[in-house]
Amino acid sequence: MCIGYHRDPTTKEYSSKDLLQMLTNGMERVTSKMGARKVPESLREIEIEGIESARRQGLCTLNEFRKHFRLKQYKSYEEMITGGACANADPAVVAALEKHYGKDGIDRVEFYPGIVLEATDSEGICHGYSIIRAILSDAINLVKNDRFLVYGLNPHELTHWGYNYYRASGDERPDGLIFKKIVLNCFPEWDNPDFDERLKNPFRVGGEIHKV
Repeated sequence: MCIGYHRDPTTKEYSSKDLLQMLTNGMERVTSKMGARKVPESLREIEIEGIESARRQGLCTLNEFRKHFRLKQYKSYEEMITGGACANADPAVVAALEKHYGKDGIDRVEFYPGIVLEATDSEGICHGYSIIRAILSDAINLVKNDRFLVYGLNPHELTHWGYNYYRASGDERPDGLIFKKIVLNCFPEWDNPDFDERLKNPFRVGGEIHKV
């Protein structure tokens, strides 16, 4: 994460200016949506290894996964990549799937390629429904079984100061996030109108926020 940045030889700390620049750069980069032909070339070898590893371990197919969670199983490649609007399916993507899995091989589509190719929502998490189901199920499980949230979130463990710090809003809004408060504690120079929108909507590109 800090490649190219160096600690001060005396204080052993990173420069606040460098850290702010790194954080700003991260917030200004637009990530790609999930979908066919949207994986960066730099991740090619990682993607291949992931698929081959899943094969070695006998991982389930996409439809087997959906069946386990009582979701509707896909009946065609077109349905999988469009979410039902089959007429809008990209012929090139369908042809590639037929090459790998056969003409009617929807039940043979592997889990990982399937969740990458699956149709995505235009709002919210913006992933395919199968992976959203997996992510949210895992998130709920983590929250329900996290000892810090279930047992340790109290004044005895955190002190009254720490407990109030956690509960207090990060700004004047009722839904204020603590992220803004933490950043401003570390980098008070960001406490100005130019960065206000960025801190209220962390890791969202400013120009894209205004479009929304």
